[in-house]
This record gives sequence, C-alpha cells and structure tokens, in this order.
Amino acid sequence: MDLDALKKTSGTDLFVNAVNVHTGYPRVFGPEDMSFDVLLASACAPLMFQAAQVEGESYWDGSYGGNPMLWPLYQRSLDADILMVELTPLYRPETPTTAKNILNRINEIASINGLISELRALDAVNRNVAGADIRMHLLSLADAATDAALEPSIKRTVGPTLFEALRQTGYRACEVWLQANLAKIGSSSSIDIQSRFLAPYAQPGPPAD
Repeated sequence: MDLDALKKTSGTDLFVNAVNVHTGYPRVFGPEDMSFDVLLASACAPLMFQAAQVEGESYWDGSYGGNPMLWPLYQRSLDADILMVELTPLYRPETPTTAKNILNRINEIASINGLISELRALDAVNRNVAGADIRMHLLSLADAATDAALEPSIKRTVGPTLFEALRQTGYRACEVWLQANLAKIGSSSSIDIQSRFLAPYAQPGPPAD
C-alpha cells in the first residue's frame, strides 16, 4: 500500500473514521493523519480483533460513531456532490431470534442511527444555510439484492472472497447507476434523503392544542 499517496491533499482527499473505545467519541482522520494504524482502527470490528492503537488510544470500527461521517466531505464547500455506497439494508422484515442474528442486527442498528444523524445534519445545512447545495447520490448494494449485500453476518465473514464479491457487485451496480444518474452530478441530487432516510425515523410532534 502506498501510504504517501493516501496522504496527498491534492485531488481527492481520503477520510476514515474510528470510535475511541474509552470516550465513545468518533474521530475523523484526514490525509495528514493517515497511517497503517489509522486504517486498521477504521476497520477494527470489535468482535473479531483487539482494539487498534493510535497515538496511545484504543479505537474500534468507526461505524459505531458515524457510518459514515459526512461532514468532512462538505465542510470546505457547501456546493458539493456526495456519493454514498450503501451495503446494509435499513429495514429487515424478520425479527432475529438467534444470538448471531440478534448481535448482527444490533450492530446494524448502531450503524443506521449514526448515518441518520449525519443525514439530518446535512439536510439542516441545505435548508438553513444560504447558498448551500449539497447534492446526495446513493449507490445501494442493498437494493441490488445480492447475497454479498444482504448476508446478515457480513461484518464477520471478512476475507478475500467477500471483498471480491462486493467489488463485482459494486461494479455492476455502478454501471447501472451511472446510466441513470450521470447527468445529475453537479446539478441535482439523485436521491431524496427526506423520504428514503429521514421521514421513516421522524418522531411524532406534540399534540395540537
């Protein structure tokens, strides 16, 4: 791996996030922070690996604090396109009953709640900050309805076979997505985050007087 390339701030910047085991706070690592330890921390599934160490602190997979953290992608410019890749379905119709599936759904719910919080913040910026035009796009492998995307234990079957399956699924899904949405990049969102993500999680307001 070319670590120097990941640290470059020209072109596309790389951000990863991890959650501090001691404080519970998420931390975003930018290009200037990039190291092998940081990359390990961002992918450190706590049920598979011991916590990764960064600057003397213990970190786990960032999905427990933000999945993903979106604000670094628009903090420099409020005129931006963000393409989000969705691996996990928000909704599962079945109620898990085995320990394995219960634990998996708990992990998914933690990730979903982090994502919803990030999208609420982004939506608030778009609605309340003058000149803000943050355009959201979604490439959903969950919608592709493949075994690689829908397997409940995806986070604990890590290995080359899974990565290759996701790569191939992502490549096919991206080709379809580009055909339908390429013209919208730079001009408008191709996904309504209100209806897809925020409305289902909206809390009922107080009763009318």
